[in-house]
Amino acid sequence: PPMLARHPVSFAEARAGGWTRGVCLHVVDGDTADFLLDLGWYQYAYVSLRLAGVDAPELRGVDAAERKHARQARRRLSALALRRPVLVESHREGW
Repeated sequence: PPMLARHPVSFAEARAGGWTRGVCLHVVDGDTADFLLDLGWYQYAYVSLRLAGVDAPELRGVDAAERKHARQARRRLSALALRRPVLVESHREGW
């Protein structure tokens, strides 16, 4: 895909650093987004990922203040990542 062809880091450089190249295609909320990841050999995956160490307010929060902060968090993550190249490092609790 063209969006990955323009990625500033090569596939080999990313893998050598323990990362996966990707592009953010959709922001779900302040701590979750959908990415197109480059798996190599012309294989790609569209995945939804939660950001490690980030706990944003919920869009379906219990009150108006929580929902307002959740929308602000989603806008901020969109400004930082949407349609931008990223490097993804996998983390798992307990690993």
